[in-house]
Amino acid sequence: QLKKKQCLLNESFNFETSQAGHFISTENIIYSESLKSNVAILDSAIEYGVSFQIGANELKSKNNLSVKTNFDFVGEDLAGIKIVLTTANEGKTINYQSYLLNDFYKAKKENQRGMFYFTLPKFYNANDIVSIYLWNPAKKTMHYDNFEIVIYKN
Repeated sequence: QLKKKQCLLNESFNFETSQAGHFISTENIIYSESLKSNVAILDSAIEYGVSFQIGANELKSKNNLSVKTNFDFVGEDLAGIKIVLTTANEGKTINYQSYLLNDFYKAKKENQRGMFYFTLPKFYNANDIVSIYLWNPAKKTMHYDNFEIVIYKN
């Protein structure tokens, strides 16, 4: 459990409201009849999922930071789907980290909770932008919901 004094930001998006905060690219949200709620989708036509973006200038601390991200998901074939964290400045990627979902989770027809941790590099520029998103280069189908990002000081 993270102590309150360590937490710099805790933001989640359940796709039920238009209040997305730092979440962008929200056009791929659909209503799931089976789940009876709105979910975001990746499929053969959607390569990039909903993205979370925050500027270094929005965080009180600029070094020794970590990120916990978690989300609910359903997918029968997760091969190639990644959770990605990038840091960029003026459109140029200066740090890239990713995890393949199928290295940690088995494809299932039931909902499961994905959780991943990243370490942020030290920010050198107030204009640095951190982005976290799902990347689907293999064009697999997956539904996901309840995307949460926690940024905390180590």
